[in-house]
Amino acid sequence: MNYIKQLNEFYSTLDYKPLSANSIAIYFVLLQVANKTGWIDKFKVANTVLMSKCDLNMQKLIRARNSLINQGYIKYLKGKNQNDAPIYSVIKLYYDDTAKNRTNNIANDIADNITDDTINKQNKTKQNKKGSSSIKDNLYNPEVEKLQEVIIETIGTTNINNTKECIDYLEKLPIDLIEYALRKTARIERPSWQYTIPILESYISKNFKSIEEVKADDLKHKKKNNYTLKEETNKTEQKIQYEEIEYENEEEYKKKILEKG
Repeated sequence: MNYIKQLNEFYSTLDYKPLSANSIAIYFVLLQVANKTGWIDKFKVANTVLMSKCDLNMQKLIRARNSLINQGYIKYLKGKNQNDAPIYSVIKLYYDDTAKNRTNNIANDIADNITDDTINKQNKTKQNKKGSSSIKDNLYNPEVEKLQEVIIETIGTTNINNTKECIDYLEKLPIDLIEYALRKTARIERPSWQYTIPILESYISKNFKSIEEVKADDLKHKKKNNYTLKEETNKTEQKIQYEEIEYENEEEYKKKILEKG
């Protein structure tokens, strides 16, 4: 299964198969576990793990999980006893274009009465394509999983649109730059995804490829800001001194007027 394709289709499916925030949180955890296992068909996750990661009690867990089952997002098999963890399967939500193409090609071959030799050659080619596609779709994608964890850790959001937008930046920036921007956002008083977006966009516009380039640029701006601040401070001090001089001259002038009077 392809992690990004599955997530993209999940977001689209929510439009007509909506889920609660609790159900979405459980689904994200199950996706992470499935990803770690290399997308095996069936895997075990203890109730206590889901309850801890999603901050749910048993009643809320059951209700949210049933929603995922009924909406066709997962399959679930109860454990044999209290010490046996339940078994889960993540249902694939997207369709392979290569699979559709193979089906169409086979139908066309039959309709055109192609010779057995040609069919054999084409079947061999299709098997090779199927093998390469299968390998690609089952690749473990730690970057997507890591970003999901980092965005929750730094910004504290489980908003699915924010998470999707963050993952989409993997096509434009290295993951370490995205994480760096998120951790920079976490240092402000009220971290938000909207604060992170312009940071990432600036990295793209400046064509940054490494954290070293970002740090060098930050240092450059810091020096520039310090220089500007120093100039403003000097101007303010000069203005104060000038005003004091003017005031002293005025006092002297008044004194002289009084003396003359």
